Amino acid sequence: MIDAQRLKEMEMYKLEADVIRKQSQDIKKKLKEHFNFEIEKYLILDIVENETYHHFCSLVNLAVVNDRLSVENGEILKEGIKEIFKITGDYDRLDKTILIDCDCK
Repeated sequence: MIDAQRLKEMEMYKLEADVIRKQSQDIKKKLKEHFNFEIEKYLILDIVENETYHHFCSLVNLAVVNDRLSVENGEILKEGIKEIFKITGDYDRLDKTILIDCDCK
């Protein structure tokens, strides 16, 4: 039997997952419109989780090596993300609110 506290925690986790799912969908849609190519879910999740640009680029390279993204699109994506997020250093964070709050077509 699930107690009230455990039920409340489960509801909270579901709400958090719903927020992440919605943010991922919104960001994926905006980036697809901006770049005009499909972007892997794990790259979108890096943005949702406010990862560093360095980490994002590592995952882009992984996507290229695994034939999930062409070399050309990988370079376009890295440079475009750098511009969108105004990245100045490899360890700058990707601030998801930039994409959630903007119309970046």
